[in-house]
Amino acid sequence: METITFIDKWGLHLIPCFLIVILKYRKCTAEYKPMLWFVLYLVFFKLIENGLRIGIHNNNLAYNLRPICGFIILMIVFKQWGLFKSKVSIFKIILGIQLLFFLLEIIYNKNLWAFALNYSKASANLLIAVFSLNVINKSMFSDNALQNNSKLYFSVALIIESAFLIYISIFLNERFNFHANFLSSIYFFYQIINIFL
Repeated sequence: METITFIDKWGLHLIPCFLIVILKYRKCTAEYKPMLWFVLYLVFFKLIENGLRIGIHNNNLAYNLRPICGFIILMIVFKQWGLFKSKVSIFKIILGIQLLFFLLEIIYNKNLWAFALNYSKASANLLIAVFSLNVINKSMFSDNALQNNSKLYFSVALIIESAFLIYISIFLNERFNFHANFLSSIYFFYQIINIFL
C-alpha cells in the first residue's frame, strides 16, 4: 500500500509515458498529438505538485487547478478528433460554461490554496466521460475501426478515470460525513487505477 501511494504521490508512473512521448512525438500524426499533449500536461502538473509539496508543503493550488486545465486540454483533443466539427459554437459554450462554473466555485471557496470540494471537478469529469463515450461510439462504427484503437483505449481510460474522480469529488464532501477509512479505501483504489491507466 505504501509503495503504490509513493508511486502515485511522486508521479513515478508517468516516467515511461513521458519517455514514450519524447521518443514518438515527431513520428506521431497530427490527429494523435493531442493525446501526447495530455501526457505532457500530466507530467507538468505532477512536477508542479511535487515542487509545491517540497517547497511550501502545500500542493492544493495545483490540485485545484489541474482538473480545469485537463478539461481544456481534453476538449481540444475532442475537437481535434472532429467531435465538434459541425458544432463549433457548442464547443465554445460548453467550455465557457465549465470555466464560469470553475470561477464561481473559486469565488465561493475564496481560496485556491485550500483543499476545495470542487463540484466543478465532478461536472468536468462527467462531460469528459460523455465526450469519451461519443468518441468510442464514432470510432467503433467507422470504416477504419481497427485503426482507431488508440482513440478507443484513450477514451476508455478517460471514462474509468473520470468515474473515479467524480466519486472522489462527491465523497470528499464533508457534509456527507463519510468515515475516513471509507474515503482512504476509495482513494487507494483510485491510486491503483491511476498508476495502470
